[in-house]
Amino acid sequence: MPEPRRRRQRVIDTLDRLEREDDIWLATASLDGVPHAVPFSLWWSGKEIGVATPTASVTVRNIAATGRVRAMLGDTGDVVIVDGEPRIDPYADVDADVAAAFVRRVGWDPGSEPGEWSLVRITPTRVLAWNSIEETDGRTIMSNGAWAA
Repeated sequence: MPEPRRRRQRVIDTLDRLEREDDIWLATASLDGVPHAVPFSLWWSGKEIGVATPTASVTVRNIAATGRVRAMLGDTGDVVIVDGEPRIDPYADVDADVAAAFVRRVGWDPGSEPGEWSLVRITPTRVLAWNSIEETDGRTIMSNGAWAA
């Protein structure tokens, strides 16, 4: 079994995964606690996660109602969980440079789809990462928006 990674290595590995992974799961809940989890194409700006979804989606409704979201990468063998501050922007109002970066990264333009779309942007505030039982201690690699050293 490999030696557990130090927190700094977990930060490096997590940032790498955010850069290269194609998909991410978002979990939200309604005001009455009904859970909802959906996979999305992942855009990482270097500071925030971005996903596009129809404005009328359950994801947007839940985030608008509760102000909470959790994003997840990986499987049980290499876990990354991100809690963050969400922001919902109508896709039509997104800065052109941001929209272009999103399209380049995910290979798809929500602006070309029918209906109203939103860009959900998540600024991480807490991140957990582990790939084995040996790494569950110290799995918090970001707290209050600051990466562990």
